Amino acid sequence: MNDDEKILPWWCKVLLGFIVMLGLYKFTPILECLYLFMMVVLVPLTFFTAVGIISDGTYEAMRDGVTQVFVLAREKAAEAFNDTKSKKQNV
Repeated sequence: MNDDEKILPWWCKVLLGFIVMLGLYKFTPILECLYLFMMVVLVPLTFFTAVGIISDGTYEAMRDGVTQVFVLAREKAAEAFNDTKSKKQNV
C-alpha cells in the first residue's frame, strides 16, 4: 500500500464508496435511459414477435445485435481497466 491508501480508515472508504454509488444512482440518468430503451424498443419488439408481425429471425438478429454491443462494451471496459492497472504497476 502506498501512503495515499493509508490516510483513510477502511470504514471511511466504505462510506465514501456508498456515497459515490448513491450519487451516481441519484444524479445520473443511466437507469432512466435503460428503462426507456426497454419500454420503447424491447417491449414492442417482443410484442410484435409474439403477434407474428415480425419473424423470429428478425427478432433474433436484433437481439444478437444488442448482445454484441454489450459484449463489446464489456471487452472495452476490461481492456481499459487492464491498461490502467498495468500503467499503475509500471509507475
